[in-house]
Amino acid sequence: MSQEITLKRARGIAFKMLGFRARTCHQVRAALLKKGAPEALAAEVIDELLEAGYLNDREFAQNYLSVRLEQKAHGRRYYLAKLCQAGVDTQLAKEVLEEVYTKHQEEEQAIRFVERLRQRGETCPQKILRKLANRGFSASVSRSALNEENYPPE
Repeated sequence: MSQEITLKRARGIAFKMLGFRARTCHQVRAALLKKGAPEALAAEVIDELLEAGYLNDREFAQNYLSVRLEQKAHGRRYYLAKLCQAGVDTQLAKEVLEEVYTKHQEEEQAIRFVERLRQRGETCPQKILRKLANRGFSASVSRSALNEENYPPE
């Protein structure tokens, strides 16, 4: 883009980003590179932020999930994709998902989603399964939610 930026300016950019909300190392690196920082400078700033505790991908993932799980019902595949898209390492994202979003919670979310669909008049099991898949629920969780004795397919 424009001229290369200084260490002080790079730190300012990073702190400004972190002032609004938590970020991943990947997000900070991408922003610094976009602003014209050389890779070595971006790496130096990220190392400083990691050492000071301002950047932590594990905490980012845990906070992201804790907030999102209270919103719309989505499956584990959806959250894994969102975390990876934000720059969280795939293995770390899977570990955090195991800790924060249990299989039982995912099944409960799927059952509640099926219940809402039925309240809205959706009766076709294939459509319900498709909507569950689009929300990131696995096939086994989707079938289980659909076949739950309280919500048998019509």
